[in-house]
Amino acid sequence: MLRLVRGAVRLDATLRGRTVPSGWYRGEELIGEETAYEPTYRATAIPLNPTSIVQLPAGVLRAALASDAALAIAWGRLAHERLVETQLRLGALAAKTHVRLAGFLLDYARRFGSQELETNKLVLADRPTASQIAAYLGVVRQTVQRDYDKLEELGGILRVSGGLCLHPEMLERIADQEGPPSSR
Repeated sequence: MLRLVRGAVRLDATLRGRTVPSGWYRGEELIGEETAYEPTYRATAIPLNPTSIVQLPAGVLRAALASDAALAIAWGRLAHERLVETQLRLGALAAKTHVRLAGFLLDYARRFGSQELETNKLVLADRPTASQIAAYLGVVRQTVQRDYDKLEELGGILRVSGGLCLHPEMLERIADQEGPPSSR
């Protein structure tokens, strides 16, 4: 297990010979907390900028969890939050792809973007490639490109030189499958 002290990484999981992005992490987050339960897959952390990482031995973690009830409860909460995130992501697989892209962009921008205080918009200078997003969402790259166009049409994003300007309220409506106000 790793603790990302500073920087940002993309985690790629390899399962049955196929490697796909499984998450994006920023400073102060834990990576690979499932090692406490001995996972059966391999993951690679790809730095997105300069990082500082501390490795936490899984055996030491398992021993600490077995001997400290408060830590075990806190760890259970963390595991539960990650499970809920995964369930929501899997549940969203039935949603239209632009809805899934809206949810992904909103989550990613809240974690890695910057907020313009005067407009409440999120600015995303660096973002995963269309191919990385496609692998994460389980679609093809062309679908991501098409859905960027759709989100731009609906007013959720604006492409600017070097990145995206996101309208969080609109993306929330789209991600919640309510659609923009004009489509109700």
